[in-house]
Amino acid sequence: MSFDLPKTRIENALRGEFPTKRVSIKTSPYLTGAVEHVLNDVFDGLKEEASASGSQKRATVANLMDTLRGRPELARIFYQHIICTRTTRYKFEPEALLTKTAISKRKATREAAKKAREQAKILKNAEAAKAAEEAVPPVDED
Repeated sequence: MSFDLPKTRIENALRGEFPTKRVSIKTSPYLTGAVEHVLNDVFDGLKEEASASGSQKRATVANLMDTLRGRPELARIFYQHIICTRTTRYKFEPEALLTKTAISKRKATREAAKKAREQAKILKNAEAAKAAEEAVPPVDED
């Protein structure tokens, strides 16, 4: 399956997105070619997934999700996109693209940041209590 997208439509969308910036003449053909390449890759994979699942006439959302998750180059492009249907909601998780060591490093970093926030909160509460004691003048009980 091959796409032939109109370059003027891509150029108008690009200029509409960045109205105050100058855009090169070479940008829209290059961007159009990149979008066509990605769409060809998506639809070729979708066709393969649909035929592998036994439904040659119709592709489902599950076939699309398998295509986008199964190919690493497409998974990198679509990892933060959510694809919704009426009944289900599919979301790409960034962890799907990370190695086990990267996931463990990320988890350790998050835990360290959480501990640091808790320590800062404890220190802040202690400093606030100390400041409150200093702000209140002593009471003479005569």
